Amino acid sequence: EPRRAGRRGAAPAARALLSSTAVRVTVEPSEEVAEGAAVTLRCRVPAWLGAAANVTWYKDGRWLRDGPDDTLLLPPVSSADAGSYRCRASGTGGAAASVPASLSVTCECRGLQKHP
Repeated sequence: EPRRAGRRGAAPAARALLSSTAVRVTVEPSEEVAEGAAVTLRCRVPAWLGAAANVTWYKDGRWLRDGPDDTLLLPPVSSADAGSYRCRASGTGGAAASVPASLSVTCECRGLQKHP
């Protein structure tokens, strides 16, 4: 079937709609932070899941917690907090999971000297 000009322009809009409705994790202030900083991870839940969404958090594939709170606070972070975080949201409209978001924790390491 020959393509029509109108169809060609519609495909990118459809892809944008799908990505805007996906569950995703945001990391604030950034995905790379210094040791001792406070980090907030938020599970962005699409409206189609419903208002009573339950959020489950995972780190490196292991369960952390679940409940109605879409925010995971990590104050202050250490190197043990570095890893891959994802969330899964479920509600009256169904369930969906995010792709992993990585958190890197850098060390200031002041005052450390190498010994010969």
